[in-house]
Amino acid sequence: MVVLKHKKSTYPITNQKLINDVDFNIKSPEKFISYLNKTEVPFADCWFICVKKDLLFKNKIYFPNTRFGESEYFVSKIICSMKSYACLDQSFYFKNDRLGSLNSSDDYDATVSVLENLIQFCGFLKQKNLSPIKKKFVTKYIENGFGLLSTLLILRKRSDLIKISKYLQKNKKVIKRIKISKKKYNIFLLLNKYGALKGLRMLIKNIYKEKNQQISKIKNSRNIYIYCKSKYAAATVLIMKKNKLKIKGVIDDSYIFRKERFLGHQVMNSKVFLKQAICNLTNTSVIINHQKISISKKIKEFLIKKGFKKNQIVIIKY
Repeated sequence: MVVLKHKKSTYPITNQKLINDVDFNIKSPEKFISYLNKTEVPFADCWFICVKKDLLFKNKIYFPNTRFGESEYFVSKIICSMKSYACLDQSFYFKNDRLGSLNSSDDYDATVSVLENLIQFCGFLKQKNLSPIKKKFVTKYIENGFGLLSTLLILRKRSDLIKISKYLQKNKKVIKRIKISKKKYNIFLLLNKYGALKGLRMLIKNIYKEKNQQISKIKNSRNIYIYCKSKYAAATVLIMKKNKLKIKGVIDDSYIFRKERFLGHQVMNSKVFLKQAICNLTNTSVIINHQKISISKKIKEFLIKKGFKKNQIVIIKY
């Protein structure tokens, strides 16, 4: 597997850190995967790696037949199957993210795709030839996938939930592959106990309850802002609405969102936000919705340096 140096328009804008950190003279796949396990990977993209065709055919590595999130499964199997790795340390690829791409999908089809991908991952995790390090790597994909599923379920209308419940009932035997450590999030157990539709609603209820506990820490704040425009932010706002809480604005430093409106608000960068907030800092709180904890912590540190107290900032990860 060859890692190609790239740049892109959204964070992280380059994979230079990976190229600097990994010793590409050591040809141990386990060492490479150990590094990935420590750095909040898994990879979500397939366009900056290059592999021999034989590796794909020999290990039966194909894209799953889903319309959303298919590259994660493809890449994870490549990394777990590779025998050696190298790096092309020169600028090779530039990816310009755009609004309205498939990656930003949050509809019914995307929700079913995430479910199907989770089933595939859980089946892959059962393979006997996976070492503990590789199992940990694949488990991270499952955890991230379940976080995305949680978000998409919150965003679904009642008619969508009815359709998804029928899908769950139809695929009940394979759904039991999806194992989450917390019982209240175990889809198979909830389906068995309550039936498909009620079990699905119980799952969503459990997600709401957990996120409500986090949001309640700042519920008395007069001005609540969401940091990072995403489907995760949309889910958080929906949960807040159920509790009659409103947001004051949306913050995102990516230039592709500079003229975008989101949830009825003009997206602002952190400089514009701080100009607004500085006048009423004690009554302002921020919910950080980035799904990489390391990035959320950096945003939190940045806000604290600008005068915010720790109890004015909440990090929500799905």
